[in-house]
Amino acid sequence: MKNNPFCFVLMPFNDKFDDYYHIGIKETCKKLDIYCERVDEQYFEGSIIDRIYNQISKADIIISDLTDRSPNVFYETGYAHALQKRVILLTQKIEDIPFDLSHYPHIVYAGKTRELIIQLEKRLKWYLKNPDKSLKKSEIEIQFFMNGHELDSSEIEIPKQYKLCRNFLTIKKENDEELFGINIKLKIDIFNNTQFLVEKNRFKLAIVTTNKFEGVKGISKTIAIPENHKMHLLPQVDEIYPSCWDSLEFEFTYWFKDFEGFINVHEFVLRKFTEFGSYDIPFKIFLKK
Repeated sequence: MKNNPFCFVLMPFNDKFDDYYHIGIKETCKKLDIYCERVDEQYFEGSIIDRIYNQISKADIIISDLTDRSPNVFYETGYAHALQKRVILLTQKIEDIPFDLSHYPHIVYAGKTRELIIQLEKRLKWYLKNPDKSLKKSEIEIQFFMNGHELDSSEIEIPKQYKLCRNFLTIKKENDEELFGINIKLKIDIFNNTQFLVEKNRFKLAIVTTNKFEGVKGISKTIAIPENHKMHLLPQVDEIYPSCWDSLEFEFTYWFKDFEGFINVHEFVLRKFTEFGSYDIPFKIFLKK
């Protein structure tokens, strides 16, 4: 009879991680018939580092929690990667995953055990269905640039495409009120910096805005969502070969009632949908007056 897959967990030896391990990781593995252990649960002779090396080499999958940037966990994770093991990275804070590891599959659970369980179960199920495939293929780790700026929650300044003067603005009537509108052109450049082909339909993109923005061009569908926001679905991205680019161009109209009510800075969200769920990248648009 074939043995259950073995999952070995790397994380700091600290009581604050115990619930995440026992409830979030170990119980999720048990539910999927995956045998899961940390080194502190094992009985062995010799040095602990030799035991960790031994268990990493035997494991079918490694789960590594990089929260707090433990040097030991980083070192052990590097050893697992050197052996070309399937490694799932965890962290409570995205800043704890260094740039060199950011393109590997990872889960940001923000201290929420339920979020850890949901995201980890999806990835482990993928592993069970695809035991011979790299876990790196289970994620879509690509870079996004908006109007030439990499999306990292910074403000993106929009060139002055209009004059804040009645004669240069679009005007419409809504509920017997006169609204002024300016057009905002945006372009998303998508870079595949992985070693794998990103196939068509592997992910979808949307832009989330407030109700003050109306999609004009390059938007496939707009959906009203809670809290007076809209989700604008973008056209499907074509397949992207390794180290290659694709781009999407689209246009919004920003509507406001009067010049005193004109707002310069607006919060947007780029929402990426994959088979593992959605992932949000917030950013801000700065309109020069």
